[in-house]
This record gives sequence, C-alpha cells and structure tokens, in this order.
Amino acid sequence: MFVLIFRLMTMDNPATITGVEMISVYADDFATSFDFYHHLLGLADWSPMGDIAAYFRLPDERGMYLLGKRKSAPRPKSEIRTTFCLGVDSAFKMMAHLREAGVELFFEEPMQMNEETYWFEAVDPSGNIIEFLGGK
Repeated sequence: MFVLIFRLMTMDNPATITGVEMISVYADDFATSFDFYHHLLGLADWSPMGDIAAYFRLPDERGMYLLGKRKSAPRPKSEIRTTFCLGVDSAFKMMAHLREAGVELFFEEPMQMNEETYWFEAVDPSGNIIEFLGGK
C-alpha cells in the first residue's frame, strides 16, 4: 500500500512549489516592528495573536506572521532572519515614502528589472531585508 501511495504522489509531483503562501518575520522589538509594518507600510488588515504576535492579511489573500521575542527560542533570534519581496504599485513612490521615514535603503533609486518593473531593498526595524518590486 505504501508503494502505491508513493507512486501516486510522485506522479502528480506534490512537491512542486506554486508560490509563497505566508511570510514569517521574527522581530527583535515587536512594538516597533508592528508600527513599521502596520503604520508605515500600511498593512491595515491584521489580527492580534497575543502580546508579541500578529497576523497581517495581504491583498492577495496570503499573509505575514510577525513574531516578537519569546522566552525560549529554538535558536538565537540574531540567527533567524528572512528576506521577502512585497509588490507595490510604484517602487519609486514606496522608496520615497521609506526614505522620508528614515528607513535604511540599499540604493539611491530603484533598479530597473525590465521595461515596466523596478526593484529595491530596505531594512525593517529588526534588520530584516525587505525587497519591493513594482512599476515606475
């Protein structure tokens, strides 16, 4: 029976990655990071998950889980980091918005990826790199 199940699974290739379903961000300072994602980036649709966690629903029906420091972690928080890319209407407008707020940016202006798409990186309050991809 195991062999039959295995063959059925491999025939449909269940390991095929179809996209990003959720993002997890580990924050050194939950309150500061919550303010960054909620107020500065405008992720308004969220649910509290206790005192040090929140779940933000993204426009594409996926989500982002923000977790502050726990009393015990599987490994030091300084080792847990993530990088993800958020889609925006205008990479230039988002970069200007973040620059005005004093957010650390890696470039002077977004890099052109193709005729219609621009990309740049910024740093959240916990040192996580966030990528942004959007139009002009």
